[in-house]
Amino acid sequence: MLVFIVLGLYLYVLVVKTFSVENIKLKVYLVIGWAAGAPIILSWALARYFTLSSTSGSSEGQNFATVGCFLHNESPLNWIVRVPIFAVLATNILFVCRIMWVSGGVCEQAKER
Repeated sequence: MLVFIVLGLYLYVLVVKTFSVENIKLKVYLVIGWAAGAPIILSWALARYFTLSSTSGSSEGQNFATVGCFLHNESPLNWIVRVPIFAVLATNILFVCRIMWVSGGVCEQAKER
C-alpha cells in the first residue's frame, strides 16, 4: 500500500526537486514503502484476530472469517486499512498536481525561447 506513495514520491523528486534536494537513498524508499506499512497491517491483523476469537462461538463470527475477500466483508476493522489507502491516494494526487504544475511551467519557458 505504501509502495505507491514511494512511487509518487520518487516521481515528484525526479521532476520537481531535481536540483534542490539531495538524492534520497534507496534505503529510505524501502523503509517508507515496506516498513512503514507493517504497523498498519499488523494492527489490522491483531484486531481481526481478537475480534474473531471473541466471536468464534457465534455463527456470525464464523461467516466473518470464512466468506470471500476481507475487503468485501463490511466490518469496521477494514477502516484500519482503508484510511491509509485513501491517504496515499490523496498524497499521490497532490504529487501529480505539483508535477503537472512544474511541467506546465517548463513548457511555457520552452515556448518563450
